[in-house]
Amino acid sequence: MLKFRIGLTFAVVVSLLTMQNLHAQTADSLFVSGITDGASQDTLINTLGVVSDSTLRDSTKVDSVPTIDSLLPAVFRDTSRYALYRQIYVIPDSLKVHKWRYDANVYDFDIHTYDSTLDMLHLHRPANRNGRVTANLYQLGTAIQSHEYFEPNEPTRFLFLKSFTPYMHQAETEEFYNVSKPFTLFGYDGGQKDEQTIDVLHTQNITRAINIFFKYNSYGGNGEYVQQKTKNRSGSLGGSFINGRYATHLAWTFNRIDAQENGGIVDEYLVRDSIMSAKEIAVRLTDARTYIKDRQWFFDQKVGFVRAKESDTSDTGGYWFSLQYTFSRQASTKYYRDKLGKYYNPILKDSLSIYKHNYSNRSTHDSCAYSDQIHQIRLNLEEIKNPYAPFGLYGALGVHKARYYYFNVDTLFANIHSTTKNSAYFEAGLHRTRPGLLTFSGSYRQYLAGYKLGDFTMKGQIRQQFSKSDKPLSISAEALFERSKPDYFLTDYQSNHLKWQNDFSDRPLTMMLSGVLDAPRFRTSIGGHYALHTNYIYLDSDCQPMQADKAFSVMDVQLRNHLSGAGFNLVSRINYQISGNENVLPLAKLTAYEALYYERDLFFESTNGHLYFQLGLDMTFWTKYNAQSYCPAVALFHNQNESETGNYPFVGAFLNVRIKQVRFFVRGHHINYNLFGMRDFLLTPNYPTSKATFSYGIRWSFYD
Repeated sequence: MLKFRIGLTFAVVVSLLTMQNLHAQTADSLFVSGITDGASQDTLINTLGVVSDSTLRDSTKVDSVPTIDSLLPAVFRDTSRYALYRQIYVIPDSLKVHKWRYDANVYDFDIHTYDSTLDMLHLHRPANRNGRVTANLYQLGTAIQSHEYFEPNEPTRFLFLKSFTPYMHQAETEEFYNVSKPFTLFGYDGGQKDEQTIDVLHTQNITRAINIFFKYNSYGGNGEYVQQKTKNRSGSLGGSFINGRYATHLAWTFNRIDAQENGGIVDEYLVRDSIMSAKEIAVRLTDARTYIKDRQWFFDQKVGFVRAKESDTSDTGGYWFSLQYTFSRQASTKYYRDKLGKYYNPILKDSLSIYKHNYSNRSTHDSCAYSDQIHQIRLNLEEIKNPYAPFGLYGALGVHKARYYYFNVDTLFANIHSTTKNSAYFEAGLHRTRPGLLTFSGSYRQYLAGYKLGDFTMKGQIRQQFSKSDKPLSISAEALFERSKPDYFLTDYQSNHLKWQNDFSDRPLTMMLSGVLDAPRFRTSIGGHYALHTNYIYLDSDCQPMQADKAFSVMDVQLRNHLSGAGFNLVSRINYQISGNENVLPLAKLTAYEALYYERDLFFESTNGHLYFQLGLDMTFWTKYNAQSYCPAVALFHNQNESETGNYPFVGAFLNVRIKQVRFFVRGHHINYNLFGMRDFLLTPNYPTSKATFSYGIRWSFYD
């Protein structure tokens, strides 16, 4: 296996180095490239945040980002044409730091750039980035689940990893780069109880066509309560080659989750109605640990053929057809251990156990693993700028090979179970994502053989833009109709505390609709989702997979708004959601993140320098409901009906500062602790937040 991996790595490197001589169609002065999904050329820069070299150094406001019209000379002087996969964009040579992400919806790449603004800099924890309202265990590096149903964690194919994906790099969604000079970003965040985060990114171009990158992240700390130490590590290594008819992207990621589990405090009374310090409060597990290791690979290459000239140019052109091969692989293993024992509840004056079962009557040493490979080959009719190609088409064949494994020590023997599930599918789709007022895409996947035989996924999206201005009003909609066999681990799993065998022959069926009205000129968007679930699978109060016997619906309405005037800003992120079956899928009716701050750009004539700052308060809130509880044995959240969380505002204060290429923040967390006697500050049942704490962080970027 090791020889195979070394050989594969060597072959890929040789491929990248040799392909650089093929079809060198790019001007020497330009080292940036990218493709957008659904954005018009008039709004490409403003909408996706592409900024010029000078803007990256000096700009501190999103509104100051120029439009593409203001950057492009009338006759495209001093610019270069760059062909990537499907379209050709004219990009100024002054662009310096550029990145894009693989879009599985149309098997294309969505263009972004490095964000040098101060907006949301103080939301440094993965659980709260971008104002997301989540249920978590408070300690950095522990499990996270969103309170907002339609804003879940990034998905993963390994069931027992889903609560940790906010900390992870995933190969299929990794960001790729192309830069004119080596770019390095270093970040460090610190807080109480040795809490710290380290972020490192380095990327550079070896040649105009070849880019490599490296990323590393670390999250950890000792925890506010007993038995909460964490030490998570993640990183990625990859690169891209783009030149003429050929393009390839590859990424390798690793993730390590190492977290002590305390099972939560023994009774919520100890934080609601007592004055005990955090370290004095007893917890339900005193020697338990979750350890997960994950590795992922992604490789995509595409070759164009049958040259076609663009209708409005004579010197550049795309290709009518292309052949594309995509490979992805994941290998994940989870370990959980604890010592047999009970905890004493001083309120109930009784000895209790966090788990209903302990099948071995001794210490727990559970392990489970998942690994898979996906191979897909695809033929594309390209969406080139030609009247005979109004949209693109594709057809693809793929195979998915997945292996499931679990092991636990029973009273009489070691229980080892391993099985492999293979599936084959056909997929077809069409797309119109070239710059224009109307863009759309749609696809249909049908599983033809194997474990997922009979499953299908049908999805589509459409966006109508109402002008070609730099901030156009637009409306978009998406639809999904899917039937999918449950994850194998939901049908067959055994461990020391939990075991089940389920049939679930009635496969879950999901229909989902969504729409958004976006008014960027007013920095406002309003949207909503509707989902209808049939045969929905959930985890009950005993953390056992169950299937709903009736169909039910879920809906939400979302508001995103940013008001500003005279230096003051009010940022709102509000969700209102309704579950048609609270016993199966409990949801907070309202979730909200609000930030009120004052910002100013200070100019110092003596040094000709700028200091830009934001000073303000923010609040996170959700209405009271029976939030899901966390089960350490499987690292998943499940239903419960014994405790409610919510109706408590978590208030923080922050100062964000930017001086040239350095950004830093200081932040006070939970500054309203014990205000007016309010102490109902549970994030998840049995998992409270801390008292008022302090954190700080710095981001330093280097362009050479």
